[in-house]
Amino acid sequence: MIFELWDIETGNVVTTYPTEEAALAVVRQTALLHGRAYATSWALGSEADGDESSDVLEGAALVERALQGISAS
Repeated sequence: MIFELWDIETGNVVTTYPTEEAALAVVRQTALLHGRAYATSWALGSEADGDESSDVLEGAALVERALQGISAS
């Protein structure tokens, strides 16, 4: 299974990751460096053995999931 970050506005794949945690780490880092709003234009989907992608999380829900466990300053 691979996990794909998609740009919701353009419909393009940003990049792929071997695990959900790896993808969430990029979303987390992006949100912390550039602000939450920047990362809300993404969706996280997964693909298994050539099947079509399925959305796992998108927008604010994706950012919140990526930031779980990190206290706000």
